[in-house]
Amino acid sequence: MNELSEAQVLEGKDGYLFLTNDSNRVIDQVEGRFVLSERRIWNIAATHAARRAFCQMLGAEYHHVVVPDRETVYAHLLPDTVKPGSVGPRPLQQYRNAGADALHPIVFEPSILAEQKDPPAYPKNDTHWSFAGAERYARFIADLLGADPNLLDFSDAIDHTYENPGDLGSKIGHPPVPFSLRISTDPAVKPIYDNRLMNVGRLRITGNEKRPQGERWLVLHDSFGELLALMLPLCAHKICFVHTSDFDEVFALRYRPTRVLMLQIERFFVREPYNGMDWLKMIGEQHERKSGEEAALLPPLTDDLIRP
Repeated sequence: MNELSEAQVLEGKDGYLFLTNDSNRVIDQVEGRFVLSERRIWNIAATHAARRAFCQMLGAEYHHVVVPDRETVYAHLLPDTVKPGSVGPRPLQQYRNAGADALHPIVFEPSILAEQKDPPAYPKNDTHWSFAGAERYARFIADLLGADPNLLDFSDAIDHTYENPGDLGSKIGHPPVPFSLRISTDPAVKPIYDNRLMNVGRLRITGNEKRPQGERWLVLHDSFGELLALMLPLCAHKICFVHTSDFDEVFALRYRPTRVLMLQIERFFVREPYNGMDWLKMIGEQHERKSGEEAALLPPLTDDLIRP
């Protein structure tokens, strides 16, 4: 089930909207009512630690970056009926309080988005971040992964603005508001592969002939990675984005990344990730559900596109 299918909307201060009654129980997370069991905490830590060990065997770094929820960044704008921390700590803090950071450290920097003021890191009407918020975090991620944040240069970008009611605003009949994107026109950045699936299972590979050939990044992400897919290709010679939180060691062995990034929004942190997945099988099953005409348009992911 889509997390928004049964969700409701809370109207906060200064026109900000917030999610409630969603499948991840974000307001329960904010107030500390969502309690992670000790087993789940250590399952999360152990799964990521195993990934990191596997990546180290390949000579790659593994970084787990959690994007702070809008409810974290704008806690002061929540309605007065919501009391952050009134029952207990949020799940990520529960994880740290248990000492699990010692096994698997998590990168979580709410101040980066809180400092993004004009335009704000999150629009008032949507659970997803703005282009400005994504760009600010992309610069932080680029530096974390050893790239120069100044490579994220959008001075020659194409500006694209469209009307968007937002996934929250649309649920309560709010009118659309402008949403702006900046799309790089750097000719060195070229798409190599895109299976054009929606959401989970989408796999994209992009090349950048300006960057050193040894730089190969692998990014596991949720919907918050969609805007980063317009930005991070400026930083690496080859970058593969996979919309999933689960890890495929065999694919990684073939792709041979130098850096692996696991990116997820804070409210999804409570979901247990899995290793030992078969991404190509998962993608193939999604392709099979498409009509014959749609499936015929999907390009094959050949081995030469995956390997160095």
